[in-house]
Amino acid sequence: MTREPDATRADGAPASPTAAPRDRLRRAARFCAAPAAAAAAGAVAGGLAEGIARVHGAFDIAAAAGFSAWYAAPLAFVAAVAGRGLWRAWRPQQLAAALREPPAGGAPRLAAWLAGAAGAVAAVAAAVFAAARAAAATSDAPDVIASVAAAAAAVAAAGAVAVARPVVDALAAVLRRVDRRVALTPRRAAAAVAIACAVVAAVAWRAVVRPRIGPLELGVGPYALGFAGGFVAGWWAASRGRAVLAVGVSCAALAGVAGTASFARYARPFRMLNVWADAPVAGFAIERTFDLDAIRASLPPAVIAPAPRARASPTVAMRAGVAPQPRAGAAGHPDIVLITIDTVRADRTPPYGGPADMPALARLAKRGAVFEWAFSPSNNTRRSLTAMATGVAPRRVRGRVAGWALRLDPRHVLLAERLRAAGYDTAGFFCCRSQFGPEHHLGLQRGIDHQVIDYDAGNLARAAREWLHDRARRGETRPAFVWVHAIEPHGWEKRAPRKPGDDIKDRYDRMLARADRGLAPLLDALAVPPWRQRAIVVVTSDHGEGLGDHGPGRAHRFHSTSLYNAQIRVPWIVAGPGIAARRIATPVGLIDLAPTLIDLAGYEPPGFPQVDGVSLAPVLTDAASPAPDRPVFADQVRDRSVAADLRAVVAGRLKLIENADGRVELYDIVADPDERRDVARQRGDDVWTLRGFLDDRRRRDGVSPFD
Repeated sequence: MTREPDATRADGAPASPTAAPRDRLRRAARFCAAPAAAAAAGAVAGGLAEGIARVHGAFDIAAAAGFSAWYAAPLAFVAAVAGRGLWRAWRPQQLAAALREPPAGGAPRLAAWLAGAAGAVAAVAAAVFAAARAAAATSDAPDVIASVAAAAAAVAAAGAVAVARPVVDALAAVLRRVDRRVALTPRRAAAAVAIACAVVAAVAWRAVVRPRIGPLELGVGPYALGFAGGFVAGWWAASRGRAVLAVGVSCAALAGVAGTASFARYARPFRMLNVWADAPVAGFAIERTFDLDAIRASLPPAVIAPAPRARASPTVAMRAGVAPQPRAGAAGHPDIVLITIDTVRADRTPPYGGPADMPALARLAKRGAVFEWAFSPSNNTRRSLTAMATGVAPRRVRGRVAGWALRLDPRHVLLAERLRAAGYDTAGFFCCRSQFGPEHHLGLQRGIDHQVIDYDAGNLARAAREWLHDRARRGETRPAFVWVHAIEPHGWEKRAPRKPGDDIKDRYDRMLARADRGLAPLLDALAVPPWRQRAIVVVTSDHGEGLGDHGPGRAHRFHSTSLYNAQIRVPWIVAGPGIAARRIATPVGLIDLAPTLIDLAGYEPPGFPQVDGVSLAPVLTDAASPAPDRPVFADQVRDRSVAADLRAVVAGRLKLIENADGRVELYDIVADPDERRDVARQRGDDVWTLRGFLDDRRRRDGVSPFD
């Protein structure tokens, strides 16, 4: 048995037993210094760049950097350490040297392998894209789409491996000829392949991908540029013999912004919500770290309950945050049933002279008030429905895009919340979890005590009817607020039955008819006693549909692309006790929906800046007319899937559309409801007047609804 010699130092003295661990620790520290400096500097620089671009004020900018850095810094550090380790493990210099070919020392085979690897990645990506797109055309189930995409990736990867060797050999033969003219050194080969990949990716994005997916704006450009600059600077500084200084400065900056973010969360939650709404990366970090509903509960109490008109002085109750309790079952507090149908053009429905088979809607219109020129606040659901539910103009609604929906700022108070605080029993019967599912915390479902989610309008209508009947059987005396949102017309392209000779409007009309058939059981029940005498029924929509009226192609077939009447003129019908059957020709906006229903419920609606809308209850109950000179606005708000900012204003019979490039269009919507004749050049004075309305609106848009 042999004995290992004792460890000794270079001078012959015994080495310390802790020397080896210390050496390993020093080597690990040196190895991690550059990644640590780069990760911290990149996270801070990226966050500051995003903050400068997206929010206002030094505090909010620093807080934005801190929130994003909570996630970005550790992730970047792990990625940088892993990348450095992989670089050392692969030893690319040795690989490049081994692939050099005599006599000139070029590396055509290296270039061939790099090009082949890039091609394989592109082939797998293309296969996954095509497979997922094909699957999505036949199924909405995420698991089905994911399974098809995974199978396509596996097949494409196997194919790439199978053909790798012959493809590389063929490429190498071609590149050897190039190498005889221009030496393909390893650096030149890598640079050439990188440039070629960038060019091909850019062309593929513009020519193939972008036309299929439409506008896409993630809003992370400022962050990405700042992060890249900070990362490179931090790594460079730590690699030039100043590792301690680089790590110290970058980590101190990281601690500073992270501390600012922590202070904002616990001492300035309103400021944190400003960052959440405006800064994409920081907002993402806030959502993943904090429960926004809990944040709302921690904020100072907001005035939610409306003041009942019967009380002379509600101020004390409002300041105390106490919900005023109406007399149970009193005539001044009727039941309210709000039915919103997604994607309904007014001019395709019977009350507006349209051809769709909608007898239930036609019967409601005969016994109620019909707003002939009602305009949705926007041309897509996430902007329009949130504005309708809050009474706040789309550009003043605070929130973050989440999928196809908008996650509302917790400080917004919805119609259902105000009515519930006033004593109403509230229920929601909704089509879609993506918009209303409580698990998504989007906010539209706030204030709803009883909720049913079902894609079929008939199921929703029957469930709402049974809920009302069950309340009556129990002798419930509180007034009820019911909100039903049906989706059928939105899916007309995929789900509408096809018949020979159809055009797209025929298919769309069939989905309108399907929605009407589904909602008929509820509408018919509300048309007979006792509901006829005590329930106010409202039917409207969040936006219309283009249907090719203003040009060919998908951009004019659907919505979210223009502010022509096809996309924003919607039905608005109100029937119930005290509301005369008549037609109201003055233009109105659905931004007035929430204040109107609060007023019809017997309460005083809030005013500006809490909401932008005003009550039209006097118009409905007193046979008055809306103010003829009050402009009605609609907005297309640019976000990650909406290409451009557009504004529109309607005043009387004139409508002005302001495009993203500043160009304006003017239409006489009474003489030209299809908006075929732009008269902006002929009516310059009217353009000037309506632009003045838009300028006033811009100033209002800058006022916070929470002031």
